[in-house]
Amino acid sequence: MANIAASAAFNSSFILLPFPAVTRFTRYPCPVKLEAMKEFTLEYWTDDGWYVGRLKEMPAVMSQGETLEELQAMIRDAYHLIVDDASENTFVPSERHEMAISL
Repeated sequence: MANIAASAAFNSSFILLPFPAVTRFTRYPCPVKLEAMKEFTLEYWTDDGWYVGRLKEMPAVMSQGETLEELQAMIRDAYHLIVDDASENTFVPSERHEMAISL
């Protein structure tokens, strides 16, 4: 049984590592970078026939949709817009420090 699992791992098209982003190995010379999925809680309600919601962990990420599926897609888009904007417009000096805090 262990040999079957080991051979299946070698035959897979990509290798998942315990990092936020992994590289997918393909037949082509350029590897593809994959982002790990993050899980959030979508709080939603209806308002005048629309589904309205926000991410519980990031309340600033809000959107609406005519269906629950559309709301989920719009929330994903809003999340990516906020994260991409923050990463592009945030200045972090080269000398910095880190510490753990409890909230």
